[in-house]
Amino acid sequence: MILRELFARLGLDVDAQSFAKGALAVEVVKSGLTKLVDAAVEVAQQFVENVKGTAEYAENIEGLAQSAGVTTDALQRVGKAAALEGMGIDEVSFSLVMLTRSMSAAAKGEGEQAAAFKKLGVSIKDAHGHLRSGDQVFADLIEKFSAMPDGVEKTHLSMELLGKSGAKMIPVFNNGAEALEAMRTATVMSPEQIKAGKEMVMVQRQLGAQTKALWRGAVAPLLPAIIELLKQYRDWKKANNEVMKQNIQRVLGAGITAVKALGKAFSFVLGVIKFFKDNLHAPIIDILK
Repeated sequence: MILRELFARLGLDVDAQSFAKGALAVEVVKSGLTKLVDAAVEVAQQFVENVKGTAEYAENIEGLAQSAGVTTDALQRVGKAAALEGMGIDEVSFSLVMLTRSMSAAAKGEGEQAAAFKKLGVSIKDAHGHLRSGDQVFADLIEKFSAMPDGVEKTHLSMELLGKSGAKMIPVFNNGAEALEAMRTATVMSPEQIKAGKEMVMVQRQLGAQTKALWRGAVAPLLPAIIELLKQYRDWKKANNEVMKQNIQRVLGAGITAVKALGKAFSFVLGVIKFFKDNLHAPIIDILK
């Protein structure tokens, strides 16, 4: 309508059919732009969420790798293999912690760990006599355990080296070549990227802390005045408590009365309907008696 009036004022003669086509085109463009904006907003939200998630993942990976005594690269590669069976990175980290302990104990010839590694045929030291990395030993465990039949001995050896998490790792070990391929081809965040992710999380926390401090600094001077207002409201409410209660009762009473009146009216209408239904086939003279 606005476009039609505008054309008329400009002295443009536009027939109804042409105008309808133009209006339709405008609506199509408007709809397309709306969808485009909605899609852009959704993409922006997903981008922000993914950036935040990646940064938090990087920080978590660094902390877990430090606890497990392995590199962030090693933890991510083992994590990719374990992910095939739905295991989270926290569980993987715990398994690597236990594996590192078992390797350390076996290197000293202590406990059952040395016997377990020997029985499996897995070497924990390299050619120079240094302890191998956790992910390298884990890869060997995948190869050895995948060749063993499931049973008490397999579970016992796995738990001997990985603690309680060893039993959960059996399905991962059983994937054999597939698990090894997942480790080999895993896409991992580099140390530089992990450092940047951790730094981003720290900056976000600092910004959050600064924002909270800013609000505290702004609100704190107002607290005495706010408290005084709250006290005044409390005193006013106490002084007018009876009046407020009466007003509430009055409103509720009016509502209840209205509901009852509507109920009576509804009952009357139902009665009329029932009367005519029951007497629909009766002679009119009988109904009027």
